[in-house]
Amino acid sequence: MSAGALAARRSADAGGRANGSPGRRVARAAALALALLIALLLLAWARACTAAPQPPTIGAAADGPPYPWRGALHVHTELSTDAHGTLADAVRAAAAVGADFLLVTDHTAAAGADGRLRPRWQSGVLVVPAEEISTDGGHLLALGIPAHPYALGPTATQALADIAELGGYAIVAHPLGGEVSWRGPWTGTRGLEVASWSAALGASTGAERARLLARALWDPAAAVARAMHRHGLGLRLWDELTRSTGAAPRTLVGVGALDAHGPLPWLGVPSYRAVMATLTTVVEMDRPARVGEPPRRAARDLIASLRSGRAHVELTALGRAPGFSFAARSAAGGATRAGAVVDAAARWTMCATLGAPGQYRIVLLRDGEAVAESRGGPLEVEAPGPGTYRVEVMREDRAAGTPWIISNPIYVWPRALIEASRLRPAPRLPAPPVDVELLALPGWAAERGDGGVSAIARGEQGLAWEVGLPGERRGGQPYAALAWRPERPVDWSGFRGVAVRLGSDTPWRVALRLYTGDPQREGRVWERVVPADAGERGAGVRWQDFRLLDARGRRAGVAARLAADDLGRVAALVLVVTPERMKPGTATRIEVATVGPFGGRAGEGGRTGGVPPR
Repeated sequence: MSAGALAARRSADAGGRANGSPGRRVARAAALALALLIALLLLAWARACTAAPQPPTIGAAADGPPYPWRGALHVHTELSTDAHGTLADAVRAAAAVGADFLLVTDHTAAAGADGRLRPRWQSGVLVVPAEEISTDGGHLLALGIPAHPYALGPTATQALADIAELGGYAIVAHPLGGEVSWRGPWTGTRGLEVASWSAALGASTGAERARLLARALWDPAAAVARAMHRHGLGLRLWDELTRSTGAAPRTLVGVGALDAHGPLPWLGVPSYRAVMATLTTVVEMDRPARVGEPPRRAARDLIASLRSGRAHVELTALGRAPGFSFAARSAAGGATRAGAVVDAAARWTMCATLGAPGQYRIVLLRDGEAVAESRGGPLEVEAPGPGTYRVEVMREDRAAGTPWIISNPIYVWPRALIEASRLRPAPRLPAPPVDVELLALPGWAAERGDGGVSAIARGEQGLAWEVGLPGERRGGQPYAALAWRPERPVDWSGFRGVAVRLGSDTPWRVALRLYTGDPQREGRVWERVVPADAGERGAGVRWQDFRLLDARGRRAGVAARLAADDLGRVAALVLVVTPERMKPGTATRIEVATVGPFGGRAGEGGRTGGVPPR
């Protein structure tokens, strides 16, 4: 072989090694082609959902009340770290699909909680701010709450208490959303997403998504209906929770949610408009939407009507039904509509209509079971007895069997059940008396890091703690802390928990951390968020209320609980604020009036009194 041929051979071999074997090159090319095909399918789907003509509308808007306010509910903008679209993009999309309101539910941590949107009219759409809260029990939509300077939660119970104290109410987001399904308590919630577009996609398998994309190319409405029918409806759960014969029946508002996060970068799909064209929550108001009326009043009335259950869900991918109504009238001449709780002693007639004939079927359900139906026209039937009544409407010409319209219930309940089901918010209990007042002991110090400010001085009742967080983050994790560190670990295994009373003119939330074991070796850190406010109630934190933190200071993904072994060696108790709890740029003063263990049993926890042995 000549020198030139040998050089060419070596060059070819080197190129083969650099580029991989022929099989690998083919695999890479196939993967690239598949990625391009998926991108084209996504783009075609988005365009089809956006531009395809909507199925025909049935019925016409009523001339009198209730007036339907059509809305896009549960929408994120770039203010949420996992979203990509702007508010202007979302508003334009809402206007394009004929929405009257846009409920923006960004994830707002302490950094943006008191600087978020205010209600406004924009491009003919009422923009209503709300908030989605991530908790250890799932996600909540907080509606009707004012701007606040601290982050809500982080546990489900704490988030529900925070929302109630702020005068709002909570809707459970995607309760059957796979990894983010609701695991928290239902007590304290006001409603749930009974239809969720994001939950339908999230629960679909890879093969189902591929079929969905393929079908969406020629029939986007049918594709959406199929996905919602298979995975996006929480109707069984809703019926179980509101069933009049259940163990603990409750009234819960059902809403339809988009959980729209804007188009993916580079691909530009799915667009806000494509998602908003699939599902609508229709709130039944006493007046039509008037662009230009005071936005705060309009938003307040809208949120109040939704809270009362005067609403229904419409799978808009199958068409619009502006004339839909569901109501009940009594033999005595009274009348009511969805969301009402009425005495079953009266005779009630349930009435549902779309305002025009068509190829549809109206089904009346009692405690989740069908009891009557009407084809092509209004339904009117006397309620066969006490129960939770709601209506589903199916189109017979499109996606037969998939609910097209879902009403909220009318609760025809006996008086005793009505009284038993009424939620009476319980006030927060005051902190229990401590067995050992730690503020009287040595070992207290102010600590700070990465630009935080922390200083203490003796106050009238305890310690005055000056707290500050930098306005801008320059690396690291700013914090301000007030720590009690005894010379040697103490034994708190005989106590039930820790009580604190923190006072402040502005409400705050402070992390209470417990360090157990040997901090130089196997030490563990536990946390519970406690309130600091103008009241004297404080908080009593039981050992089971603490949650374990991981090495990065985040809540560990394990259900660990404080055990006697941990409590036998308590190395420190620390009050700390970070940008996750308090807005950056904050400077405030917190009066620390009480800190100490409580609930000691004679001869055990009281033996050392929480003081380190000498």
